[in-house]
Amino acid sequence: MNHLSDCEVYNVPGIEAVLTMDDGDSSEPVDEESDVDSYLSLYDSDSQNSCYGSDENLFKNIDWSSSESENGLEDEVKKKQDDFCRTLGHWVVESNIPRVHVGKLLKCIRPHFDLSFLPRDYRTLLKTQRKVTLKEMPPGHYFHFGLIKYLFEFLNSLSPTQIPLCIELCVNVDGIPLYKSSRSQFWPILGLLRNIDGAKPFVIGIFEGTKTNGVILNGKVIPFKISAILCDAPARSFLTDVKGHTAYFGCPKCETKGKYAKNHNSKKGRVTFPTSNARLRNNHSFRTRRQAEHHKGRSLLEELNLDMVLNIPLDSMHLCDLGVMKKLMLAWAKGKFERVKLSKALFCLLDRLMCSVSNFMPTIFCRKLRGVVDLDRLKSTELRQFRLFLGPVILKTILPIQLYQHFLLFHYGTRILSDPELSGLPEMISYADKILKLFVHQSKTLYGKKFVSFNVHCLTHLAQEATTYGSIDTITCYPFENFLQILKTLCKKSSKPLPTVVKRLSEIQTVKHREKKKNPEQTILFFGEHRKGPLVPALFGKQYRRVKFGYFTLRKKVPDNCVILNDMSVFIVKNFVQDRDGQIFVIGSKYSTYNDLFIYPAPSRIVGEVVVTENDLSTCLLAFPLSFIKFQAAKIPINSSDDDKFAVISIRNEVNMY
Repeated sequence: MNHLSDCEVYNVPGIEAVLTMDDGDSSEPVDEESDVDSYLSLYDSDSQNSCYGSDENLFKNIDWSSSESENGLEDEVKKKQDDFCRTLGHWVVESNIPRVHVGKLLKCIRPHFDLSFLPRDYRTLLKTQRKVTLKEMPPGHYFHFGLIKYLFEFLNSLSPTQIPLCIELCVNVDGIPLYKSSRSQFWPILGLLRNIDGAKPFVIGIFEGTKTNGVILNGKVIPFKISAILCDAPARSFLTDVKGHTAYFGCPKCETKGKYAKNHNSKKGRVTFPTSNARLRNNHSFRTRRQAEHHKGRSLLEELNLDMVLNIPLDSMHLCDLGVMKKLMLAWAKGKFERVKLSKALFCLLDRLMCSVSNFMPTIFCRKLRGVVDLDRLKSTELRQFRLFLGPVILKTILPIQLYQHFLLFHYGTRILSDPELSGLPEMISYADKILKLFVHQSKTLYGKKFVSFNVHCLTHLAQEATTYGSIDTITCYPFENFLQILKTLCKKSSKPLPTVVKRLSEIQTVKHREKKKNPEQTILFFGEHRKGPLVPALFGKQYRRVKFGYFTLRKKVPDNCVILNDMSVFIVKNFVQDRDGQIFVIGSKYSTYNDLFIYPAPSRIVGEVVVTENDLSTCLLAFPLSFIKFQAAKIPINSSDDDKFAVISIRNEVNMY
């Protein structure tokens, strides 16, 4: 990160950008079904061919000749040969086959099956970048892919209606170790177009070493500027050259002074921040050193036109999930803080419930929640599921009422600030601010003074981020986590890791040519045609078991068959029908009534959480156009004596999280 200033900087007036910088080690593991295929999706090109199955049968079935006239025979054969080369190249890149094996494969198959047209070397097949010129940046090397080049390619692939008036660029920097036996590591600079639906991370540049260190489009000037820097607490203090999160004057948002609190069972302790009404920092007070104890030196960022307080927001992934949510679970499960620890029976019940309810979470969640016995190994995505969706259901029969209501303050406040709609309402942001401050205040009584450390204290400033940026999920590091691991899988040669990854990325760009980008909200894919019904009178057509609609997948069966309609009613999907005019209808049943899951600190239905009873599910089938669906939802059984009760939790903002 020391050498970030040496990277290429574009100071063209206007594209609003978010520079995210992460110094942590909380990289998410790649989903087992995504791997390199997840990366290929960044280049917006659907898989068109497959090279699986018997090689010999595959080659024999390819007809290199043509029944056309002799004049077109040569062109037709050449076209089929080129298509085969592209298919083979796509398979190599998609499966991340070691390139030395690809070379051996080409040498083996060229003499056979009339495949002499294939190149002898994989570099010709994949059009690999032959020479990689690295920039020396001691103690390592840097390669710059470029930002402007990607912006031109990506924006030109969009329709005019998809290009926003101002483009917001989110840039992430995070370190990933390459090998267990070496200190070598990558520091990729990744980009993400924040306000374009369906955009995926891309590589701007990569630094490799042993230590950390206006665009004009079609004649129209699109404004560009760095509007925010997103990072975890250690990276923030390093970047701004201020005291860290364990220091007495470490809060980046206010001028509170921390106090040292000893642990109840040892001589050790930690710095806590019991005061939540201290004077707030601003850009002027930061630059003039109004609280000199907060600063260690002068940051290079102060030379830029940045608000040193407002433009460096708090990251919800590190603050809410890896920070506060994990701290609460440690308190309940392991007694990390005085006064609170679950009995062994409740601990086992909590573990069993966490494992069982995960089977009811829709497939949009790439990782299922594990039990509390794996608490030390839970990833941020699992903690997020518990915080925003499963916690209120599971903990209702686990925690004493006082602790349960205290958790609901945290859950309700962060759910409001994460919601794309509610976080745009000033009155809802104000309410979230009040209940989060109440959560922090009550924490001192329920869990002890040492519970209110840096992350818990910073909840009192979270609502301000929503006022500035909208939903706090738009300024989070989640979209970058899996991408970092995908980059790591591309590196298979330990002696020259950076040139290896540069070549692999150049091959991906060559093989996966960009197509005209489709709006995912307008794309509907159908799977599993059947004739088993059910149907409603006067509605006939092709029936399907599964439909991919917008950013989520709906099915006829659990856990993807529950949705919220535009009128906020709960609907269970039982079939999909495409009529003769091509319009898509969803067939199913409505719940006639629903109740709140909880009423403290406010009715749960406001944030899309209700309780339904199976007896209230109508036996009358209804049909609605697919466009009537507002949200996908999770239907989770409630652990009570009444087995036919279910909690329905709307899923409002999980599209770009994983």
